[in-house]
Amino acid sequence: MFATRLTVTRKLFSVFIFSSAFSESVETRVNDGLIVGNRDYYQGKSGDEYLGIPFAQPPVENLRFKSPQKPDPWTVLETQKKKPLCAQPDVNISCWGLPQSEDCLYVDVYTASENYETDAKPVLVWIHGGSFTGDWHPDWYTGKYLCPTADVVLVVVNYRLGALGFLSLQDNVIAGNMGVRDQNMALEWVHDNIGNFGGDPDNVTIFGQSAGAISVKFQANSPMSGTRENPLFKRVGVVSGQMMTWNPEPLEVAQSFAQHTRCLTDFNISSRRFLDCLKTKTTEELVAASDRENTAKFLWTPVIDGEFLLDPPTKENMGKPGRLDRFDHFQTCTTGEIAMGAASIRTRESFERLLKPIFSVTIQVDVENPEFWRELEETYLENGDPESATTDMWRSAYILVGMDTAYVRYIVEYGWALEQTSTPFHMENFRFNPSENMQEPVRVPGEWNEPWHGDDLMFYFGWPIQSGNGTESDIEMSHQMMGVLGSFARGEPAVPTGVVWPETQPGMNAMIIDGPNDYTLDPDFRRRQMLLWEDLLYKYPSN
Repeated sequence: MFATRLTVTRKLFSVFIFSSAFSESVETRVNDGLIVGNRDYYQGKSGDEYLGIPFAQPPVENLRFKSPQKPDPWTVLETQKKKPLCAQPDVNISCWGLPQSEDCLYVDVYTASENYETDAKPVLVWIHGGSFTGDWHPDWYTGKYLCPTADVVLVVVNYRLGALGFLSLQDNVIAGNMGVRDQNMALEWVHDNIGNFGGDPDNVTIFGQSAGAISVKFQANSPMSGTRENPLFKRVGVVSGQMMTWNPEPLEVAQSFAQHTRCLTDFNISSRRFLDCLKTKTTEELVAASDRENTAKFLWTPVIDGEFLLDPPTKENMGKPGRLDRFDHFQTCTTGEIAMGAASIRTRESFERLLKPIFSVTIQVDVENPEFWRELEETYLENGDPESATTDMWRSAYILVGMDTAYVRYIVEYGWALEQTSTPFHMENFRFNPSENMQEPVRVPGEWNEPWHGDDLMFYFGWPIQSGNGTESDIEMSHQMMGVLGSFARGEPAVPTGVVWPETQPGMNAMIIDGPNDYTLDPDFRRRQMLLWEDLLYKYPSN
């Protein structure tokens, strides 16, 4: 059923990049009550936004560290301003000074106004990254340009972070997985309510980047996401998603966290007493303890709880019927996923030193064996010779090794799991380097400089247009990438040049995106390198 929206003109003009926007109030009804949002006009197109719609009760007081609960109904609710970020440490400079709160379980909904009451549009649900502990500036993730360009409805989800979202005592007092359960409840809300915004509840795509991409994979693997006949969503978009990191030792993490909060007086404290103590702590105290525990680690992650996550997310388990095979899949990574560290690479010594901690997380290999390094370097160095390699060669090799071990290898494993059930799967490799205007100021110039981890996001969300800093190529690339994303949401992945984009077999058929109107299909994407890693892991296993 399509909703009827009422608009009431407000005499309010707000300045936005490239144009002034005339704003009106707009109303629609969801299951819990009437909501009032904004209708804005940008470059001759109108779009509606509803900001801060509750999908769960505030997880505070007695609901702190509990699974999300359905929200209480209301009569009329203003949803015209963004809600605070979920509580997190002040690590990301883009979020400095922004309001934060434990009361953060809200969604933002964006839609283009045209054809609202006649065409059910595909729905995109965005789950942000940030190592399960933080976020980026919320103004970066909007549908102001994406919705009219791709003709979709966009939903942006908030979820609890750090200890508040992922502390687990492996019991019914603090079961864990609050953050991913938040995401799942938001997906239930979308399924039940998105028709009121002109969206199609039977055509929902969830997509996320980095930890958001890992979240998306967890949602696709979880029995809580519905059956093949009645799923919460239809498609899965994984943007720069590493391995599905989960915490096999949550009690050790919880014990250390308890010491940081000064809630652990002895090692026999009961779960109930521990929770009662945590309830006396301020948000700031819990965030500080959470950040202290997570320093230089990746500890606040999902756990096996028997409901959301049944077993370790190995390729064998993910390949079981009724898991990933419920959904269509799309995966992408940038060429320079770990290029941020490349400026520190100058020699063989620095190449190996910086890769060792990455390998400790991404692969199980004997990094002390010189034969391992010899084979690796002879394959990845442009000249195949470690003795005569230049600085740029070492940097380029570092970037490619990082992409393959932290991202491509897990895309291939994920694809293997999908192949077992003949599940649709498309792969993309994004190689377009944004202009200097759009880059981070800490970059070091050079031919080895590739699009970083997260650089593709700006094009999916129209940042080159919104910021006013994009070059003509940046802006055109953004328009095209929004179109590519929309084509996947419709179930027909396509690029503007018409290059045929077949489904992917593991290590094959990746769409290479080098720039606007520059698309090629690589039928053997990183196959040689993936075969090398199979050989290296077999010959040089970690002790």
